[in-house]
Amino acid sequence: LDLDSTKAKYYLTLSDIYFVTNKTSKTKTALERSVALDPQNIDAMMKLAELFFYVKKYPESIEYINKVLKIDQYNSKAYFMKGMNYKEAGDTASAISSMETAVEQDQQYYSAYMQIGLMYAAQKNKLAMGYYNNALRIQPNSIEAIYDKGKLFQDMEDWKGAVDMYKQILTIDSNYRYAHYNLGVIDLLKEDYKNALQHFDDAIQSDRGYVEAYYGRGTCYQALNEIQKA
Repeated sequence: LDLDSTKAKYYLTLSDIYFVTNKTSKTKTALERSVALDPQNIDAMMKLAELFFYVKKYPESIEYINKVLKIDQYNSKAYFMKGMNYKEAGDTASAISSMETAVEQDQQYYSAYMQIGLMYAAQKNKLAMGYYNNALRIQPNSIEAIYDKGKLFQDMEDWKGAVDMYKQILTIDSNYRYAHYNLGVIDLLKEDYKNALQHFDDAIQSDRGYVEAYYGRGTCYQALNEIQKA
């Protein structure tokens, strides 16, 4: 920059260095300088949008995203970021709409499918399943997507669907503690205490500090009238 302070990309690189060293004010200044030198610099504007998002200044973030979309109306990442802003601001309907536009522009946008799925799942809406399935079409072994699908089945009290998902996870990662734990919770609700105990044991084997699994195991022992073990 001392040799040539007219290069927008230099300020963009400088902003990355400031960001990873947690100097957000200097990050913002470097990015604004980059945009001033190159008003069509989409990368710098998207980084400014992300920066404002991280500090919870959602209107400012959306303002930069809209500037990006005026230059490139098909920018899927911009629509995704707009959706994340709406989601964090509590506007679920607008968040889903923006994420839908993101996947219209890029049908391989795994994170957008996941976010839409999560928002519908929070409403216990079965539409979430379709979005999780799309995410799995892109990443067939995504534990995150399989787990979220299983959790939705569980929240809807579809025990078989949930069990199938959790068992599928364990074929990918036999030490995935949340799958073991949730299998234990389902058996506990079905009053199958012995099987529940085994699942809680497996969860603890995966993570010795898994407090909820110890509590689940204690609940099983209590139901089996093994008070000392409880």
